[in-house]
Formats: sequence, structure tokens, C-alpha cells
Amino acid sequence: ERMAEYKSLAPKLASFAGKLHDKVAIKEFLELDEKCEAIIEPAIFYVVREMSTNIADVTMQKKYREMELMFQESAKYTTYFVPELNKLPTSFIQELIADPDFADHDMFFKDLLKNKKHIVSKRNQDFLNDMSMFVGCEGEIRDMLCDSELHFDDALDSQGKLHSVNEAEYGKLLESKDRTLRENAMKSLLNGYGKFNKTLALAYTAHVQGDIFSSKLAKFRSPLEQALNEYSISPKVYNNLIAQVHKHKGILQGLIDLTKTMTGIQDLAFWDMRAPIGELEREYTIEEMQDIILQSLAPLGKEYLDLVKSKFQDKSIDYMPNKDKESGAYSSAIYGYKSVIFMNNDGKFGSVETLIHEMGHAIHSELYNRAQPRAKAGISIFLAEIASTTNEILLLRYMIENASSQQERNLYIMKMLRMFNSTIFTQTLYSEFEHYAHERLQDGEPLTYQEYNAKYASLNREYYGKELIIPECAQYIWSRIPHFYRSYYVYQYATGMICALYIVDKIFSESGFAEKYLDFLRLGEAELPLDALKTLGIDLTKTATFDSAFRYAKQLITQISKQ
Repeated sequence: ERMAEYKSLAPKLASFAGKLHDKVAIKEFLELDEKCEAIIEPAIFYVVREMSTNIADVTMQKKYREMELMFQESAKYTTYFVPELNKLPTSFIQELIADPDFADHDMFFKDLLKNKKHIVSKRNQDFLNDMSMFVGCEGEIRDMLCDSELHFDDALDSQGKLHSVNEAEYGKLLESKDRTLRENAMKSLLNGYGKFNKTLALAYTAHVQGDIFSSKLAKFRSPLEQALNEYSISPKVYNNLIAQVHKHKGILQGLIDLTKTMTGIQDLAFWDMRAPIGELEREYTIEEMQDIILQSLAPLGKEYLDLVKSKFQDKSIDYMPNKDKESGAYSSAIYGYKSVIFMNNDGKFGSVETLIHEMGHAIHSELYNRAQPRAKAGISIFLAEIASTTNEILLLRYMIENASSQQERNLYIMKMLRMFNSTIFTQTLYSEFEHYAHERLQDGEPLTYQEYNAKYASLNREYYGKELIIPECAQYIWSRIPHFYRSYYVYQYATGMICALYIVDKIFSESGFAEKYLDFLRLGEAELPLDALKTLGIDLTKTATFDSAFRYAKQLITQISKQ
């Protein structure tokens, strides 16, 4: 019903072409565009939710594909809009920015002025739209190969038992107490990708070449400049992240030394970095999970806790796994509706972490949806992980401070340090790899699977040093990372955790900071990301925020080392 209504209304957007000369027409277009969005969003939300609950539902799969084709068709109704506005005098756009009638869209018009020279013509926009059904599909090809057709050899444990290896189970296998199983699981998975190394290299090269083409068309000097420009991120932020991570690589060496001490494995290898160092195997009821989360988030204040309690009470959390339910977890929200949380609870501490992480996303979206008009009720990818990671850090701090023994405290400290590794160091390493690929290909250098493998192996050695055994198969890790097909995405996980660590530190050390943090969450897209962070005193072009994060990691390492 909503799709039918959208299909009848969306074509009317095309009627404004050539008529955007005055405020009345522009206002009418924006209002109609928002009306179309409000009609179709709940339908998309419903279909995606149903597909997640039952991935075998062919009816919903067809409905989702129908939506994709519908959006492909309806995109042509609006391709003229931005290029036509771009031809209007700068003074007129400035009038729109200052006009209270356009206050909900002032950020859009500011972005228009900023990107004036990068806006492609309607002809080129239509051209790109028509190409979108096949250009960029290398990521989909990669996913089909890796998620559906790529199969891994079973891994043998120390008792001679075989274990199935796949991406869904891989993390659990690396956390096994059986070292033989950990080693064989890693070699099975990575060598599985290695079998298709040449094919995956071709797919990734095609993707990067697409980025280079796109950046040239929009008159950017590089794909990195184009990616940063999307959210007005200064190149200094990206460069500072790389510099600060390299400056503090000693933390990785500290983690390697601690892992040797706490596992008793002196010839520590790559497959041992997530080896268990004690027991955290107790199971939690949903009620116990909720209680731990409320205790952990108490420093954020009553307003935040009341919102969390309402999520626990309004049946908007899909907790339990079932047949044909999609793996993983997510939070989803649309304007004017409550957010929902989707997960697969197994009763272990990892599920507590998952729930509090997704709760961060859910409460964040509810706060900005209430505070902002539809046009500003969203969040940039650059800021998206801060709220969820802040919650995770608050949970681990709570568990560290309330541990019943020194051994239990050490387990949670190691979880925090491993989070440093996976979120800050690993994601920055990933970003260095993708930047290498983009720079070399833009310079006209041919890259094959051999160059990709060699570069990734070099980065592994540079980050982890000589104190860790790194197997040959680790050179294939780059080929299993789907986020590489969303270029310059992964570095934002690292900056997100850097910001979250700073925020948590300030919540405990500065009176009134929790209220300031909630105001930040309410901003949505009413401010540019770096301006929004400045309301919290965060400037990622400087070293202070990074120093705060890495100082905490060093304190944790010292805390265990002195025992």
C-alpha cells in the first residue's frame, strides 16, 4: 500500500525541473520530497526487519528487490535538483540559509555552497544513475563469492576432532582453549580466501578504480579527499590518526607481552591473540543482562537510564536466535517511530556487550529524532559508532571496578585492551592498506594479488613487531574485509573509539559532562561532525584527545604488570 502511494507521488518530483528559480518552488519540492520519504520509510523498515527475522522468506526477498528497482527508477525524478540549484547565484543560496522558512534545510544549502565546484551536471548524474546497476557491483560479487560459494576446510583440534569453519563461527574458534584448534581454524579460513586470492584482487582493484573515476568526475584530487569531504572532515584528522597510532604502537607490544604472561604461551602466534586467559563462561538471564546494563550506564544520568528502561519494557528488542534468523545484531530507527534492536542472545557476556552496544545506537537515534526536524534527524558515519562504543567502554569499566577478584578484574582489563587492538590498531592498519591501494592505482601503478599480499604482510610486521609469530596465511586477511568496498570507512571505527574513551574519561572526571554528552547526541546532523565534537572539547586534529585514550590503555597495562 505504501509502495503504491510512493509510486504515484514520487513522479511529481520531476515536475519541478526547470522551475527552481524562487523560494516557493524550492520549498514545495523539499516538502514533497520529505513526504515521499515519510511514506516509504516504514515500508523499507518493515521489509528489512522481516528479512532479518526470516532470511528464507522469499516473499520479502522479492519485495526488497522490488524496492531496489523502484528506487533505481525514481532516482531519475530528482537528478536535476542539485545541479539546477548549483546554477543559482551564491547570494540567493545564502538568502535561503538565513531564511527561517528554510531553517530545517540550512545544512543542505551550506553543503551546496561548499561543494559548488564538485557538483556534477544533470547529464552526468543521470549517466551515473543508469550505471549504478552494474558499476560498483564488484562488492556484491565479492560478497556472493565469500558468503555463499567459498567453503573452508574443517579444522582439526588437539584431540583429532574436526570442527566446521565459517565466518560466523570463526571468532569463537579463535577463543577456544585448544591452541591446535585456534591455529588450524585460522589457517583454514585465511587459506580459504587465499585460494581465490587472484579473483579477489581483481574485484578490489575494480572497486578502487571506480573510486578514482568518481573522484575525477567530481573534480577531487583523490578518493581520500572525496571521502573526507562528504562529512567535511579535515585531512589533518586522518593523518593525525595514522601518526598517533604509530606513535603508540608500544601499547600493542604491551598487549603481546601481557598475553604471553597470562596464557603462559611464550612462542605467541597470531592465532593466540584472542586465546582465553580465564573463565568468563557464566550465563546471564535477560533480566541479569538488563541489570548490568543499567548499572553500567548510571553515570549517564536519569534521562538516559529512563530511555534505556523504556527499551527494556516496550518489546522493541528481538533477543533470541531462531531458525532462519539472520546472524549478528543491529539497531534500526526511522523518524517518528521507536528504534528497534535485533540480536542473537546466547546468554554469554558477549551478548551483554552486544546489547549495550546496540542500545547506544538505539538511544542515540531516539534522542536526535526527538530533537531535530526530519532533514537533520540522522547521523554521519563519522559519528555513528561513538555512542555505541561509549556504552561498551562504560560496561567494561563497570565490570573492572566491580570484579569479585583480581583474576576476574584482569579478564575484563584484557577485554578492554583487546578492544583497543581490534578497534583502533587493526582498523587503522586496514585503512593504511586501502590508502596504499588507492594511491598506487591513482598513480598508474599496476597492482596484482602479489602486491596486495606483500603490502598487508609488511603492515602486519610493522604493527606487531618480531615478538609475535605471524603465519604466511595472514597476508590474505585483506581479502576477507567487506568494509574495503566502502572506501575510507574503517578509519572511523578507530576515531570513534578514540572519542568514546575521551568522553568516558570526562564523564567521570568533569561535573556536568554527562549532560553535555546527551546534548551532543541530540544534535544529529544539525552540526558538521567536527563542529559537533567541539561541543565536547574534542579536536581530532590535535593530540589531546588521542593522548587521553592511549594514556588509559597504558594505565591498564601497568595495572596488570605491577601485580
